[in-house]
Amino acid sequence: MSLDVKHKIAAVAAKLFAQKGFAATSIREIEEKAGVGRPMIYYYFGDKHGLYTALLNQAVEPLSKQMIGVTEQPLPPREKIRAIVGNLVAHYRENPDLFRLMHTAIERRDPQIDMIVGTYFRQVHAAITDVVREGIQHGDFKNLVPETATFSIFAIITHALSRGDLIAKVAEGRFSTADYLDKLGELIVTLLSK
Repeated sequence: MSLDVKHKIAAVAAKLFAQKGFAATSIREIEEKAGVGRPMIYYYFGDKHGLYTALLNQAVEPLSKQMIGVTEQPLPPREKIRAIVGNLVAHYRENPDLFRLMHTAIERRDPQIDMIVGTYFRQVHAAITDVVREGIQHGDFKNLVPETATFSIFAIITHALSRGDLIAKVAEGRFSTADYLDKLGELIVTLLSK
């Protein structure tokens, strides 16, 4: 029962923080929508900042570990990139509110993002940059600056995941956002490849 309450609080808070941002979301609103009392929120998360930070970590930590794990596999660079993109898309599909929460926090330049950048993003960026560098050295990828290529990869993925509505409008039925996301890994590998 208690784990269910904690998960319910987290799910409600993730949705509200993603929609409204940290500052505009109140503890009162979270408790009302979750159907729990304020003491339960404080018991599990300490305070609003603790809840927000826990959700940001929940949004990033498992995915970061998974992506770094892929980069350490004995796979060709193209397969690593496909797997990384596939993992990101799958994580988004399973946790859309957590993705929106992270994206909103980045867009609004929330102070908690500094912690996430320092703890996770730099490590993931370095690991994927090594994959791009490996692909360049093996002659699989264009002679790009690996660090900036990695930023471009994330820009493409982030835009695709955050602007599904725009993709659907532009495509006008020729393909769905889901189809586009399914092919995103191959598209990025094609853009990197010689």
